[in-house]
Amino acid sequence: MGNLCIKLQCIICLLFSCITIDAEDFDIGHLSYTITSSTAKTVGVRGNTGFNTDTLIIPPSVTYEGITYSVTSIGEEAFYRCSGLTSVTIPNSVTTIERKAFYCCDSLKSVVIPNGIKIIGYYAFQYCNLSEIHIPASVTDIGDYAFVWNPNLQSVTVDSGNKVYSAPANKNVIMKGDTVVLGCRNAIIPENAKVIGNGAFNGFKGVTSISIPDGVTSIGNWAFDGCSDLTSITIPNSVTNIGFNAFLNCSGLTSVKIGNGVTSIDASGFRGYFYGCDGLMSIVVDSGNSIYDSREGCNAIIETATNILIAGCKNTIIPSDVTTIGSDAFYGCSGLTSITIPNSVTTIGSSAFYNCSGLSEIYVKATTPPAIYNNTFGNRTATLYVPTGTKALYQEANIWKEFSNIVEMDFPSIGDVDNDEVVDVADVTTLVSIILGVETGTAAADVDSDGAVDVADVTTLVSIILGTYEPPLPPSLSFSQAEFAVNVGDILDLTSYLEITSISLNDLTWSTSNPKVLTVAGGAVTALQCGEATVTVRYNSEFIAECRINVIDAPDAGGSEGTGEEEW
Repeated sequence: MGNLCIKLQCIICLLFSCITIDAEDFDIGHLSYTITSSTAKTVGVRGNTGFNTDTLIIPPSVTYEGITYSVTSIGEEAFYRCSGLTSVTIPNSVTTIERKAFYCCDSLKSVVIPNGIKIIGYYAFQYCNLSEIHIPASVTDIGDYAFVWNPNLQSVTVDSGNKVYSAPANKNVIMKGDTVVLGCRNAIIPENAKVIGNGAFNGFKGVTSISIPDGVTSIGNWAFDGCSDLTSITIPNSVTNIGFNAFLNCSGLTSVKIGNGVTSIDASGFRGYFYGCDGLMSIVVDSGNSIYDSREGCNAIIETATNILIAGCKNTIIPSDVTTIGSDAFYGCSGLTSITIPNSVTTIGSSAFYNCSGLSEIYVKATTPPAIYNNTFGNRTATLYVPTGTKALYQEANIWKEFSNIVEMDFPSIGDVDNDEVVDVADVTTLVSIILGVETGTAAADVDSDGAVDVADVTTLVSIILGTYEPPLPPSLSFSQAEFAVNVGDILDLTSYLEITSISLNDLTWSTSNPKVLTVAGGAVTALQCGEATVTVRYNSEFIAECRINVIDAPDAGGSEGTGEEEW
């Protein structure tokens, strides 16, 4: 037995003696290297030893202990959070830039990716400050989120010889087949695109509007996260899937329209479907959608089959047939100040109203406290209004009892003029008596909520009883297209391209970002000289829509080209 153990030990030692261990670290100057192959004599840049220069020049080769090695890679997190770095020169010998190599180098404005690079890893240049990116012909793989959160990125191009990636002329996007891999603030999604990839527009400032062509079928994870200047988004009927966190932190977003083809909205990883979209006021799902709806103009997304409200905004009115408010439905909705929860709701999911910092009033109509989680409401100091006679129940109910201010009140139903909790012909009789001055009116008598009790309220009440009542749509404002091209001297009527509900044209305010290029009055644009300008239309300083107009020279009517001098 002892001899056998000795033999095994000898075999193990022999095996280890045959293994060449390449991974050896050494420092030269302010850079650290790792030997990646002693046979091929290659090294990778492992990191830095504390250099404080703003300009980095990586050498094509280094000599260590008398052996010259070729520098072929920049290692994972090699220059992680080098915030003082502004410029990087990478030699042609490098073939791989690994994961997070320049992550969070937030001052890095210039980098030339040489022809020789094959792989650019995940998050390689995330949170940098690049203004332009050119992908050489040698690149075969760009990892997800490689260039996200470069807020001032204005130009992306690809060498025409690249066989994997392309950049259609004048579109400022990088494509891999029919997938948009990367955009920028000046991007135009090509008509042949089918997929908007993960993080394609993540963190880009200046993207005020984006037109998604009818033909795109999928919007990837984090696709528009952090596009803080984006004001509206229309998802065409061709889109079937929206990835998680696709519109996170779009703080300028005011309206979202979802087409009838969307069948999947990924909730995994969400902190609320529209977390950080503090200005969001309008959510509309196309009436032809069979999976989701925004019934009764509620400004929310509801799963039709389950009656679960999965996403809302600060203007959401929860319909009376919703049974569940889903997890994260209003997470981080700081603009939400008040919410009324109908008596049909029996369950409110985890984090449904978490981090709603402005929420000060919660009206719960249910006589039996709905089931909630410990983190459903982050703020227990909001005033909780409950039906008369149920305060004790809420004070004893799990978690509800932690609210410091519970107040009982009567909840009038729309049309319940005589306050008997039934909307019927008796309410019509009472309403007529109030209009004639026979009886004293209450708030419930103003059925149409226009501030006056009159015959119009009778008409509305009758429609409620007959089941034909349709609540007025909330105000919304957007353009049907994001960009226009006009000739110098042309007049363009933008009101023809407005999509508005419950707003009068007379109540709109128009402005231009460049009055030297064009003027705008009442929606009529007059093109003065060549250039670009953004036209903004506002309603009550809350609803905003923008479009970009490119003014170009009118074609020469004479058909000749010359100096402008008269010819003899």
